[in-house]
Amino acid sequence: ATVMICIVILLAGSISLLFSNFIKKEAMPESDDINLFGTINLVEGAVLKDAEKVADDVNAYLLNKDYVQKFSYYYSASRINYQIELKDKKLRDIHSKEVIRQGNLFIASMPDVKGGFSIDGDSSSSTPIEIRLFAKIGRAHV
Repeated sequence: ATVMICIVILLAGSISLLFSNFIKKEAMPESDDINLFGTINLVEGAVLKDAEKVADDVNAYLLNKDYVQKFSYYYSASRINYQIELKDKKLRDIHSKEVIRQGNLFIASMPDVKGGFSIDGDSSSSTPIEIRLFAKIGRAHV
């Protein structure tokens, strides 16, 4: 009888711990990836100079982040693709999801920009970034 009472008490205690905030409820902890991807789509009619300017701004942002190990990118007149490698998670104080959130805030702060980076490079988890670039056209003096 005493053994049965102890078992019931242990079982009740174990179940109550599961429903309390004392134990994390995640069966699988959230992964912290080191590879991030981004695609920036420029509006139709953009030229290479426009893509270079946008790439320069994003590159400067990434170079100032100590959690970025390295990144590569390539571009055409209408698209810039990024692959970003973060430092090992033991060497940084920020989770990859927070890196994406901060990067998306930076991109959103650029005029006429929508979208962001993702972990898997799949457009279903992030919207492509659309950038509208306006040019000032002057008259040629002869």
